[in-house]
Amino acid sequence: MNESIKREYLRLRQQGWTASLAWRAAKVNVRWRELDDELVRVRAVVDECMTLEDLAGDNASKKELEELQARCERDGVWDYCTEYLDPVDGWTFADQCGGFVGDDWEDSGYDVDMKQAALDALDNIDVALCEGWV
Repeated sequence: MNESIKREYLRLRQQGWTASLAWRAAKVNVRWRELDDELVRVRAVVDECMTLEDLAGDNASKKELEELQARCERDGVWDYCTEYLDPVDGWTFADQCGGFVGDDWEDSGYDVDMKQAALDALDNIDVALCEGWV
């Protein structure tokens, strides 16, 4: 087993991830780090659509709303977008999800799915180039 994947797997298991989800996420995260900023990237854009009520849900107490509002003002609310580098089109959209306060996107599970979407798209480009499609 690759030591980087093993370390990432153990880190996620310590956070309470199930074995199967941690294994998948570890493989995606390690591959992502190897390609980051050269062939794949994450962009964060201010999420202007989310309201405090959307973020808090229905059962938040007044104190929880106040704490969330303070955190939103301090850390911001973000929409994260994964992209891959297409040799013809340049940086190309793969997936996105919004409504994250600060860096809550990291290790949310959504991050793994979005990274995987970009990696899959990148793999499809590699196949197309190898087979002379592009």
